[in-house]
Amino acid sequence: MFYIGVKRGIEYAGWSEAGFLEGLPLPGAWFERTKERTLDIVGQMREGRVEPAPADRGICRFCDARDVCRVAPEAFEALEEGA
Repeated sequence: MFYIGVKRGIEYAGWSEAGFLEGLPLPGAWFERTKERTLDIVGQMREGRVEPAPADRGICRFCDARDVCRVAPEAFEALEEGA
């Protein structure tokens, strides 16, 4: 599985059991943990939880979707000030 960055040139980052594109090996029990997290998120959505919850707010200020994201604008301002 790879992410392909195209913003400032082509950049590959990801995981590969065969070492393809210098990918890192998949973390242990990756599929099981991912399945569990996905089912948890689906359960929360079915219960009505739909608020944005970024995994890492530290990268929000670099996000291209910042203008349409529902994360509170004051969160971005605090991050830019180094809070």
